[in-house]
Amino acid sequence: MTHPNSIRYDTGPTLTVHVADYTCSWNGGIFAGDPELVNWANTLADTPTTVTAFDTTGTTGRDTPLAALLAIASYWPGRAIITQLPTELQQQLPHLTPNHH
Repeated sequence: MTHPNSIRYDTGPTLTVHVADYTCSWNGGIFAGDPELVNWANTLADTPTTVTAFDTTGTTGRDTPLAALLAIASYWPGRAIITQLPTELQQQLPHLTPNHH
């Protein structure tokens, strides 16, 4: 339960992806999580690259949920599991649904 006097701050859309044994989240252009996957995502975000993951082809980056998803999932596309998916990305790519495990 939230304290009645607490202040909630909308941090914007958050994306979380589990790849192999690593987890990485993205929010507001920042990747956080397991260092190996975060370093991978940062490298791909800093060097925009066209990749395919989840039957979606696009350019990696850090400015949009889709670009961030592609940066993280490109680490190992066949092993990527989305565990938190922003509504806007769910609407943009309706074939994606988060897998809560």
